[in-house]
Amino acid sequence: MEAASSGKNPEPIGNISLSVAPHGCYPCKGEDRWCVIAAENEQQWAALTNILGTGLGSDPRFASNAARLKNRAALDEIISAWTKTRDAFAIRDQLQQASIPCGVAQTGEDLVNDPHLKERGFVVAVENPRLGKVVLPNFPLQFANAKLTRRWEFPVLGKDTETVLRDVVGYDEATIRAHKQDGVLE
Repeated sequence: MEAASSGKNPEPIGNISLSVAPHGCYPCKGEDRWCVIAAENEQQWAALTNILGTGLGSDPRFASNAARLKNRAALDEIISAWTKTRDAFAIRDQLQQASIPCGVAQTGEDLVNDPHLKERGFVVAVENPRLGKVVLPNFPLQFANAKLTRRWEFPVLGKDTETVLRDVVGYDEATIRAHKQDGVLE
């Protein structure tokens, strides 16, 4: 909308918010583990300062949202120092319990094992004769009066070889039969 209204393309700003601080993605304990934290109002900020326990609540650099925006880099350093020694999921649980918006930047493995996504039917385990159990995303929409399910089909290796040889490559039936007999198509 900014580009449409002003004629200027906005520059990338990463995970920050132009209107509130803190609002970012912070490193956590473990390899490439991150959590996102936002304090969107003074109640959330007060709750966050109590949890961090670093005297932020009385620091004049962070006394108001405007001050926090002005001193965002220093604030992010303090929060990062706190998060980098803690588990991202433990941080999420602790902050969400205090009504502070927080989430985990999840890996594919995290998502596949997420109990909430499993409970909502967002991920499903599908049995395949060749691959065994495969975990896949389900149909993302849920309706009160209709159940939608995906039909998962896994192509069998070589299933369309004859069709491709005939319709794309242009082989005749005799050539395809000869290749089959010679074991070329196995």
